[in-house]
Amino acid sequence: MNVTGKFRAGVGERIKSVRMRAMLDQKAMAEKFDITRQSINGYENERLMPSAKVIEAIAVEFGVNPAWLMYGAGMRELSDNDSFDESRDKKLTSTQYA
Repeated sequence: MNVTGKFRAGVGERIKSVRMRAMLDQKAMAEKFDITRQSINGYENERLMPSAKVIEAIAVEFGVNPAWLMYGAGMRELSDNDSFDESRDKKLTSTQYA
């Protein structure tokens, strides 16, 4: 059963695109984040949903927008004026009262 929800559909494709752009195989990506290769495979095939901690770690490591990584929202890369914390704060502010 896939874990594709209204907002999270495609998260696996985005994780895979980040991994491929970094020229890492699933094993190397897993080792970088101290998780199993099977977890990476599960995320990419959308059989498993990555935790917020994993999303945050991937976003920080590869300089991508965590909102884009998780939801496909906004720009892929953070601009030079953005930081990971600012992007996260904007996302929390814009959604916390929705």
